Amino acid sequence: MTDQRVLDTLNDVLTAMEKSPCARLADTGVSILSAGTEECDAVHRILEQEGRYAGELAELLIELGGTPAFGVPDAQTACFHYLDLHFLLTQVLRSKEQLLAVCESALEQLPASTRASQLVSEVAAAHRQHIASLQQLIDQTGSSAVETS
Repeated sequence: MTDQRVLDTLNDVLTAMEKSPCARLADTGVSILSAGTEECDAVHRILEQEGRYAGELAELLIELGGTPAFGVPDAQTACFHYLDLHFLLTQVLRSKEQLLAVCESALEQLPASTRASQLVSEVAAAHRQHIASLQQLIDQTGSSAVETS
């Protein structure tokens, strides 16, 4: 049986991912004004990868004897309809920064060299890569740089 703290920590990461305003962005049918295919494709890839990681976290929780506690999606996502590219990229970037902070906090609580810590490390690395990619896209689109926390 797995320590309850590990299950709780994994659930914290999963809940944060599910509650992220960008978690359901692809489902909203958002139209991006003045966006090129490169930017749209990059955002879609990021969102797809985040969805896969949420699934992997849920599967690991079940394997370890826990129950995934999916969070209620952020209601603000329903307000996303016609968006400026800079606004969309900025929102996804900020969401990723918050998720990275949750993962880094979780890693401090998880025992090292466990499947849970390895998966959360992998998710954190993906968030770091996404943050770098998003910042590069913001810079390429001529939008002002967004401060990262």
